[in-house]
Amino acid sequence: MSDRNYPQLPEGLGLKLRAIETNCEFDPGYLLDDACPYPDDVKAYLRRLVAPAQAGRPDTVDAVFEEGMSGDEETDSLIKEIQNAINSMKLLQRDIDSSDDVGDRLAFLKNYGSLIDRFLALKERTQGIKQMYEFQRIVIQAMEQLLDKDGRLDFKNRLREANVGLT
Repeated sequence: MSDRNYPQLPEGLGLKLRAIETNCEFDPGYLLDDACPYPDDVKAYLRRLVAPAQAGRPDTVDAVFEEGMSGDEETDSLIKEIQNAINSMKLLQRDIDSSDDVGDRLAFLKNYGSLIDRFLALKERTQGIKQMYEFQRIVIQAMEQLLDKDGRLDFKNRLREANVGLT
């Protein structure tokens, strides 16, 4: 057996680190902001601690988008990722609710509403994009079924003249 020395950690440190990790997941520039009160060496350490794996090491975070995904699949994946972030916030809230540190609770509550609002706004926008993809798919499918080649070309030219982009 080896003699191991485990330094005493301040109470509530784990909660605070999880809060920093959650903020970094949502805002990658969280620790880079000039308003961040931590010393530079602590910020650098925290970035290494919570940042995605560096080159040459396996990535510990699943990619949100995979190569070859359609636009519809990407929006589904993004909606799922946003839901996972909301679930992570709820787990963090449960941990903070069981904490005796009032400061942790206040800090969490101060940021919780704002982050949830942002998550929900992103989810709504993503669902709007998904609905737009579906609408485009239906319109293009109807055009292909109802219009001949000249009719489709005429329709595209009219959209181009109206300054509506087509892919």
